[in-house]
Amino acid sequence: ADSGISVVYEDDTSWLSELETALVEECDFGSLRNICKGRPVPVHLRAEVWQICLGTVGKDALSAFDGLYDMEGQSQVRNDCKSLVDKLGNDEEDKVSIVSDLETVVTFYCKSRGLKYNKDSGWMDILQVLLAVKMTPSELYNCFYAIQNKYIPHSFKKSGRLFHLFRLLLQYHDPELCSYLDTRRVTPDLYTMTWFNSLFGGTCDLRVCLSMWDVMFQHADPFLQLFMGLVILVNARDTILETKDQSKEELVDSLMSFPQALEAEDVEDFCSLA
Repeated sequence: ADSGISVVYEDDTSWLSELETALVEECDFGSLRNICKGRPVPVHLRAEVWQICLGTVGKDALSAFDGLYDMEGQSQVRNDCKSLVDKLGNDEEDKVSIVSDLETVVTFYCKSRGLKYNKDSGWMDILQVLLAVKMTPSELYNCFYAIQNKYIPHSFKKSGRLFHLFRLLLQYHDPELCSYLDTRRVTPDLYTMTWFNSLFGGTCDLRVCLSMWDVMFQHADPFLQLFMGLVILVNARDTILETKDQSKEELVDSLMSFPQALEAEDVEDFCSLA
């Protein structure tokens, strides 16, 4: 997927000071892209960079929240927020405020969009990645909203067109692998749902996912994740084609887990292939 960004591989770090200066000067998205060139960004600059990429700088939608935690499925939301925070291992006193922030984000998002909470939506996986990037509750909400809006097109996913498109990409780039999976009746919705629901947040190592999102947000292309998924499958093709003795369920589980093998150092090369 050519998004007009040429990935750079040299160990040049001069761009980092250029980036820091640009952020101080409140640069726009175009300038940011030209400086970063599809590279993962430093931890201390990530929150600012993502907000520029997602177009959320200066927004404060969360101030319109009515403060009422009274929607259908509220207890499920609270429990899922607690489960997520328990996994993170923060101090006890921090946990309470983080759970509260998460519940506020999810509740207001559901209310403002007229949605019912679904524990299998991938939202907690996305929020877990966002929590690793230090933001205020308002910034957290804005980024979550922007990701849902731009990168996870619900109508496209609900109709199954996303999975159909992924199969067509696979068929075009690797007809043999596509034919094998068709024969096994393993359709993309069975193994890519967790990938695309969460922009790989539910399957990749956190460090890997942070770097992937750096690149993805710079490209600003919601379909880049399809090409990333394609690269993951094609890289594992020999392993997949040797699964004739596995049950369909075992094959699906294997396919779902492939993104776990990615390492943070591989992300630039991996994304340039996509």
